[in-house]
Amino acid sequence: MNRAILNKQMSWVKLLGKFISIQLLVQCTGFASGILLIRSLSKQEYAFFILANALQGSMNVLANSGITSALSAIGGNVWQDRNRFGELINTAMKWRRCLALVSIVVVVPIMLQLLSVNGASLGYALILTLGILIELHFYLRTGVFQVVPRLQSKALSLQKIELMSGISRMAILFPALNLYSNAAIGIFSSAFASGVKDFYLSRWVNKAVNLNAPTNTNDHKEIVGFVKNQSLYTIFYCIQGPLTIFLIGLFGNVESVAEVGAIGRLGVIFAVITSVASNLISPSFSRTFCKQEIVKKYALVITFYLSMLIFIMPLSVVFSEQIIWILGAKYGALSNYVTLAIAASVLNSLIGTLWTINVSKGWVKGSWAFIPATITTQIFALFYCDISSISGILIFNLISLVPSVFLNIYLSYCGWTQISKASI
Repeated sequence: MNRAILNKQMSWVKLLGKFISIQLLVQCTGFASGILLIRSLSKQEYAFFILANALQGSMNVLANSGITSALSAIGGNVWQDRNRFGELINTAMKWRRCLALVSIVVVVPIMLQLLSVNGASLGYALILTLGILIELHFYLRTGVFQVVPRLQSKALSLQKIELMSGISRMAILFPALNLYSNAAIGIFSSAFASGVKDFYLSRWVNKAVNLNAPTNTNDHKEIVGFVKNQSLYTIFYCIQGPLTIFLIGLFGNVESVAEVGAIGRLGVIFAVITSVASNLISPSFSRTFCKQEIVKKYALVITFYLSMLIFIMPLSVVFSEQIIWILGAKYGALSNYVTLAIAASVLNSLIGTLWTINVSKGWVKGSWAFIPATITTQIFALFYCDISSISGILIFNLISLVPSVFLNIYLSYCGWTQISKASI
């Protein structure tokens, strides 16, 4: 084997090993924080926490609306130019703020109503909403800034910042929950951790790019194009993402919301994989223009997930009671649903990875097809799933993910077939 190729492969192995080791620490702090909340909060308080965070996710998606897709696609060509990259960052930030205002106007009334329906007083609902909006402010900035270290292959720097953020959250949660066990503690501790991440990340980015650069007209036009191209998908995902929680919040009770939210925390196990995709795989695809190399990398990703499904699913059946023990005695009756929850988590991780790859290359044309395909599948699933039960909701959620897997693969196929054969 050529020494240059061997050295390149070894450097990738070392980078991946170091990245995963740090990422495991990041995810362990996040997982520990989540489990601490699940064990400390009553089911009603944890339901409030889940509802507020689900709606915050909708606001964040609406405030993004394809902007990070544009950043990855355009940034892949300008990341080496400090001033030019700064123009792109500032243009994207301007759009994020505008869309955030729209998301707040649309989602906050829904959040207040849903919290009220499930037993929160108006005053308490307003306090929870305030915490969510503070964290959204930090998300707007970090969502743009974190593209910089990713495209500049500085994923380890981003990891260290995320680790500091996770530790800061634990440092607040542990003593605070011993005094006041409520959802507000969980939400404001998360907002504080996001603020820590924003502080250190913005300092890092300020050294890497020129944040005083003016906005760029061409970037503005391209970002508008991405926003328009993904607008339908964005609006759909604002509803689709937290749909399971919405359904239970409307047709179930706070106990069911808490149970579905708690068992969903098991999915954080796969967050390491999704993080590898966002921080290493996606930038690698952004900088790769050889069709043969792209197809090879894509095949490895698919093979990895299939292998993981074959390995993990049997284990989740055999050790379901041991796995559910992590969540605490309040959720002991959910052991029969562990396999469904983990299967959905694996598919969610796969979808997230494939979508990250697609947006990094700008392969999003035709993403509108997610809407009719998913809605059709869900209408079909409603005839067979009892959405008033935990098992029915989990099965409904699992079936709903299937179209996204195949459509993401189709978008990728359409993307690489457009690459010139001369690049092979």
